[in-house]
Amino acid sequence: MTVSNRPVPRSIVDELQLTMQVVGRIRLGKKVLTKELAGNQRAVHIYDQGLKDGLSYDQIEQLLVKETSKKNPLKMENTQHFTFSQKDFHDPNALHELNRMYGEDRGNGRLVYSIPIRFTSDDPLSVMPHRFAMYSTKGVIYFSEYSNEGTRHCMRYPTPPTSATATRITRSFGPRPKEFRMDDDIPDGICNFENCPQFQAKQCRLDLSLQFSIPGIRGAGVIQANTSSTNSLKQWHKTLSFVSHLQGTLRNTEFTLTKICMEVPYFSERGLEKSKQWVTVLVSDIDTCKALEEYWLNQQLDSSDVVHKAVALLENVPGESESDSSQPATAASDVELDERHEMLMQFLASLKAANLTPLERAVKELRAYLKYFGESPAVFNQYAIHKHGDNWASEQKIVEKEILHISTLTVSELQHLLSPFK
Repeated sequence: MTVSNRPVPRSIVDELQLTMQVVGRIRLGKKVLTKELAGNQRAVHIYDQGLKDGLSYDQIEQLLVKETSKKNPLKMENTQHFTFSQKDFHDPNALHELNRMYGEDRGNGRLVYSIPIRFTSDDPLSVMPHRFAMYSTKGVIYFSEYSNEGTRHCMRYPTPPTSATATRITRSFGPRPKEFRMDDDIPDGICNFENCPQFQAKQCRLDLSLQFSIPGIRGAGVIQANTSSTNSLKQWHKTLSFVSHLQGTLRNTEFTLTKICMEVPYFSERGLEKSKQWVTVLVSDIDTCKALEEYWLNQQLDSSDVVHKAVALLENVPGESESDSSQPATAASDVELDERHEMLMQFLASLKAANLTPLERAVKELRAYLKYFGESPAVFNQYAIHKHGDNWASEQKIVEKEILHISTLTVSELQHLLSPFK
């Protein structure tokens, strides 16, 4: 269960599962005609004209499917540089600006080999969403999803029901309903690579995207780069987790998206083989030694007078019983969250009528959310001091800002956020 800053829906938009708007896409390679279609003059003309007109590869592929009736007319080709299409960006000047600011001429014209990027979230999993998925020309057919218990399931979207009084399908609003895939191939709905014919046939693949912003490229949203490379998945996660663990944040660090040539192992009919490929990697110029010094310094703050003062202000709020204040935080399961949610709502409602100063009310509300998630106020204080400074708990606006922040997180996201300070 996710707690939003509006726990009780007040409008239609509150019922939707909102995600960050994608305002641009970067291609990590390029798509070329398959060997079969490379000799088809009509297909070559459509492909060349599409590139000339600035169409995206998806648009070119749709034209080729319509013309040739071939299911997959294009194949991916690994390149050292990134590729772009103006159709992939909301900003009409994006293509020009990307080449102007970050393009290099290494003998093959002006191309982009590396891009500085910034992230809009501190959670590594939020900026690199991924799953296994099988697609057709009409969209996704199957996709993996984890349950609250940590089991990976194979999911699909059911056929929309038909109205009993009409021949058309029943209209719905909001998130599209989904169900476990349960058929002859996957009878139990569990995503199991070894037993999945689609995965073994390479029809179901890793669907990984990196979401970020690029200095100089405008748009109220994120730019996305998609790949199916497990090598990129591992490298991105290692880099993001390392920086997040040391600094407690990703948003204050500039990364570079670039490519390196690696020997990648793979299995063929002849057994284990290796081939050289350009793998997209994340690079950060973080000073690891300096970051380690700051990290261990923050670990020692637990015994300082500053921390004790902030903890006292957060834990010993006037009007709160001593027993409630000293109650140790316990990790909250998803079942417990459902039970705690009603108590949280009742407590927040009671605060509105309480005779408290705005700061006292904000601190009590923050404590209520921490108790809801089962997190320690002392640990949260270390995080807040690292982020805002010694006197954060005395500033009403900062406390309210943190309430707004943590109220939008899931249990796992808050645990990850506070883990460097435990």
